[in-house]
Amino acid sequence: MERAIKKLRIGITIGLHHEAETLWNIGIKQNAVFLAEALKNCPNVQSVVLVNTTHIRITDQLPWDLDRWPTRIFHDVKDDLDVLIELGGQMDPMATDYLKQRGVHLVSYCVRLGKSRSLTAQGFAADRAARGTAFRHKRR
Repeated sequence: MERAIKKLRIGITIGLHHEAETLWNIGIKQNAVFLAEALKNCPNVQSVVLVNTTHIRITDQLPWDLDRWPTRIFHDVKDDLDVLIELGGQMDPMATDYLKQRGVHLVSYCVRLGKSRSLTAQGFAADRAARGTAFRHKRR
């Protein structure tokens, strides 16, 4: 007997700096869009939304197709996510706690290239090992 697989509602963070900002000015936003496109093709994914983590409002001034790449502010989608991928905008500790209390899976995804990636990984490993945790936000 087959078990029904729950389809996931996934958010990917971005950080907008103004209401008419393009997706194509910074590589991290392009990574968010390409990840969203890939995830939309997964059979166990119900929806993918770009989640703005800044105070900038989402308006029709955004120069991309909001039907193809739905974009919302965190407050509007915080109760409609199963997974949040922290990619282009960082969540604050209160938002992280809220999501964890709801059982949302939070994935921190760091994209760096070349030498800076190696240095970041080394620093991350050494710093986190010294503190005894791999998490950025303290857990209660």
